[in-house]
Amino acid sequence: MGVEVVTEVLLACYNGEKYLPPLLASLSAQGEKDFRVLMQDDGSQDGTLALLKSQGWKQVDDPSQAVDGEVAVMLSIEGCEPFDPGLHTIAEYRAHGVRMAAITWNHENTLGYPAMSGSTQGLKPYGVQAIREMQRLGIAADVSHLNEAGVFDILNKTDKPWPPTATAARWSIIPAT
Repeated sequence: MGVEVVTEVLLACYNGEKYLPPLLASLSAQGEKDFRVLMQDDGSQDGTLALLKSQGWKQVDDPSQAVDGEVAVMLSIEGCEPFDPGLHTIAEYRAHGVRMAAITWNHENTLGYPAMSGSTQGLKPYGVQAIREMQRLGIAADVSHLNEAGVFDILNKTDKPWPPTATAARWSIIPAT
């Protein structure tokens, strides 16, 4: 009995308009018949999204909406600084298509502390509120770059699963307690 193999290509992109044509040509040249491409756009300010849509990419709200043999893009932001003005901004970003947001990047913000800071403090009070609002609105809270205490706060203080999109394997191998 054979195993069906489908190649999945996951791309993260920010202002990639000039780099995408050669990348897409390279993917096409691979000759792979059964593949799925899902790109996470981190709020590009250039023509990235227009280029992708002109190439037949569709925008999805959830990775599960990606279909084999088709390519899709899901909007995200890296670092929740745009949410600093208040919880109302989260709904505004969702209205613009954002479906995932990394809580921090390499700098502390009003939600929490990045892993590289060395901080042992968890989410800030506004961070807990913001993540609950994100979850209510259907925006995934990406824990990439978030420090360990913040990740455990999300586990203990909120009620939805969280994806690490760009992080060490550590989070997938911690034994359940």
